[in-house]
Amino acid sequence: MSRSRLLIPVYLNQRLVFDLLAMMQDGLSRVTKLTTTEGGKESTDTGVKATFGLPQALASLLKIDLSARAGATAEQSGSVAKSEERIHTPASLLFKLRDMMVAEELVQSDVETYLPKIGDLVEFSTTLHRNPLIEAMDTMLSIVEMYTAFIDPPNPGPKGRTTGPDMRKLKPKMELFRDKLKAGGTVDIVSETLSCASTAVITLEEEFLSDPTMADLVDGHFTVLGKIVRVIGNSEETISLVRKAALGALSGGFLPEMFASLETAAKEGAFRIPELQAEIRGPAFQVLPIGIYA
Repeated sequence: MSRSRLLIPVYLNQRLVFDLLAMMQDGLSRVTKLTTTEGGKESTDTGVKATFGLPQALASLLKIDLSARAGATAEQSGSVAKSEERIHTPASLLFKLRDMMVAEELVQSDVETYLPKIGDLVEFSTTLHRNPLIEAMDTMLSIVEMYTAFIDPPNPGPKGRTTGPDMRKLKPKMELFRDKLKAGGTVDIVSETLSCASTAVITLEEEFLSDPTMADLVDGHFTVLGKIVRVIGNSEETISLVRKAALGALSGGFLPEMFASLETAAKEGAFRIPELQAEIRGPAFQVLPIGIYA
């Protein structure tokens, strides 16, 4: 990446960035202190010590003291010396890591001839969307709130009975289902179909999102850099979008039955619901992202 294309991360897994840099450089990069002079040079032999503070989320894993000895020989000319410390931010380290991996040809690009493989470091640009099942449940809950606000109680029927679904009873069940999908500290987002004819399911750790609501991430066109952990090659196989929730342990017929009951309730309430998609069909791959950036 040229310096004319500087990164603006919306997701940055700092732990992975530091781990990969340490692997590639046989240890963590040094934070160096540079001494320059105007009109002359200075003779010095100094010790350089700096502490790189990480966010609280990583403090227990990586709170690093970076020490180094720096030697220099020079001539004193009586001029004023300037001293500066050059320290990387997490985003600049991602920029450096990405350049190093591309230079060593470690990163696969999304092209028509690319065949995704488990273990590949891959980079692709795409439009990103929220987990379609969570998106559908959030939409339905908004509809239910409007429904109960304008049609409450349900329309009376003959002999005092009511017609139409009781949305006040349905809403807590839908909220429970939605909350279970979001549990666990990770969330899936989905790409458009890529140049290699596959769909990417990207599993994010919520603590590394710049915006937990993902308002700046979804429906935008971004570049994803990450490592492939699963590949499915045909439409007979799927990647489940409920695999990390307790729902993923239930029998395969549970979700279709639940979806059918929701669709029935929607028809009785005379409103439409979005498509309830609980899995992504192949060809597709699952990727753990290092960074997502514009």
